[in-house]
Amino acid sequence: MKIISKHGKYLWLISLFIGNIAFATTTQDEVLELLYKHFPTDAVPAIAGNIAVESGFDYLKRNEGGGDYGLFQFNFQLSYYKTWLSENKKEDSAENQILFVKAVIYSDDPPMELGGAKYKLRSGLGSPKLDVKEKTTLFMEVYEKPSKQYSHLDRRIAIAREISITPTPTPPTPPPPSQALPPLIQPHQGRR
Repeated sequence: MKIISKHGKYLWLISLFIGNIAFATTTQDEVLELLYKHFPTDAVPAIAGNIAVESGFDYLKRNEGGGDYGLFQFNFQLSYYKTWLSENKKEDSAENQILFVKAVIYSDDPPMELGGAKYKLRSGLGSPKLDVKEKTTLFMEVYEKPSKQYSHLDRRIAIAREISITPTPTPPTPPPPSQALPPLIQPHQGRR
């Protein structure tokens, strides 16, 4: 189930138990902000499209049947992630899950090996020759590796495309001094 936030972005509702609905622990906006902070801008829509389908942007999401966990639904990666957390004295968080995946893809000493696929993923995500569909598919096939039954590639691509046309968030700029509000209390001027 999805709802549209006031910003026009999707927030995904996560069903924890039959009949009980809870909001995700992290929102799409929060995850996007972290992705833009840690990944090349052109890679973010593809990664976010995959995260949307994998976990609905909920960094605490657990797959009821398979034990998958987190934004990226770590399965075989989970033991590597836990070791990485321990070795780096970090706690589980959305940002640390993102930093782990970044280290797997971009680090010269990664916490988990992808073999030659790492270089294919690294160069593909950064390639101006690949469009958002190709990057989304690449990330799914090389990193996520879902079974065909659960790939939902069309949804991953649709969400990635939507994110790719949404402007990159920028912090608001303060108004120039000439447009700043005058002080509330003006000193008394003139005669009494």
